[in-house]
Amino acid sequence: MIIKLISINHPDKLLMELLKYLFLLLLSAGLILGCSSEEKAPDESALHPLLLTKNLSIPITTEEALIGEFSGLATDNSGNIYAADTEQQKIHRFSDDGTYLNAIGREGKGPGEFTDLKPNIRIQADTLYVLQQRARRIELFNVTTAEFIRTIKLPDVEVNGAKIGSPRTIFPLANGQILAVFVDAYFRAPKEDEVPHQITISKLDATGAFVDKSLLQFPAPYPTARRLVYFEPGKVSIFITSIYSEFYVAANSKGQLYTGKSDSLHLKRYSRDGKRRGEVGAGSVGLPFTAADLDSVARDLPKNFKKAVQKVGTPSHWPAFKRLLVDDKGRGWVKRFDPGNPQQTWQGFDSKGNPRWEFILPKEVELYSINEESAYGIFNSDMSPRIISYEIDGL
Repeated sequence: MIIKLISINHPDKLLMELLKYLFLLLLSAGLILGCSSEEKAPDESALHPLLLTKNLSIPITTEEALIGEFSGLATDNSGNIYAADTEQQKIHRFSDDGTYLNAIGREGKGPGEFTDLKPNIRIQADTLYVLQQRARRIELFNVTTAEFIRTIKLPDVEVNGAKIGSPRTIFPLANGQILAVFVDAYFRAPKEDEVPHQITISKLDATGAFVDKSLLQFPAPYPTARRLVYFEPGKVSIFITSIYSEFYVAANSKGQLYTGKSDSLHLKRYSRDGKRRGEVGAGSVGLPFTAADLDSVARDLPKNFKKAVQKVGTPSHWPAFKRLLVDDKGRGWVKRFDPGNPQQTWQGFDSKGNPRWEFILPKEVELYSINEESAYGIFNSDMSPRIISYEIDGL
């Protein structure tokens, strides 16, 4: 605010004092208005708590089918639930009330068969998309009839002079296109003259042809996917550990996309065309990682685990989060990483990236989907693993 002081030729000193007082008052008001117009950072301590009420529980033992294990989950528009069974190499389909309906796919090497079924299953409209990473294939099925539709092959290509890597996950879009995430993993320490490895998000058409080979690219972290590979003469040890950060990508059917490395709660939002839409989170880091933490993690592991950590470098902090989801309304959800806590805390961001909500679940639950006002997950228990769905109150 700009204020111009006008001098009035008047002999009354009292009036001049009043004018000076009025000027200071207006100036103060302008400063106050200027400060109040600045956008303040959201206060994470004021997050709105959500209550999740369990409304469905499906045990692994059913009269209708032999189920090996529950792995990844997906849901369709009717509320039916699809569970990947990586032991039986098939996908089990349940109604919204938990009734067993049918199985999709089977073990084998032919079209519509699985040899490398992973939790990467997605549903768009009436089609089930199943990614087989090592085979570089996406198998498509009709969700109503369970009939095989076709196979989409993912070619091994180069991007900007480097390998695109292996497909990690897929996100089918409502317009028929597919966002595919490829990872060129580090298995050894990067060399100085080596071309940096990348995480590449590509856009494919319905046949698997590249629409945009490198829609977005990000540096692949070392170690990649929390895997430590330790080489000794005549021996290779591979450890999957939670002490290192991982790069996460999540999207919904509209292509509203979130990305972020879990070393801090700092996410980025993009459109399906790769345009930056904003940033999420205050960048808070995880808890400090101490020597006692390393001793605790390594207690039941071979001695060369510590050697592998020392070769890579001991992290200074635990990851800030360890799972990322995007719901159908473009809201982002992260599971905060809190080692040793018997419960888990999830934090939600609105479609503009502002932190808004939080909820708490038992540590044994792994969420795979949040839609409308429901959440779906797997309760991982040695005694009674089961599929669980929750009704979300307060969203």
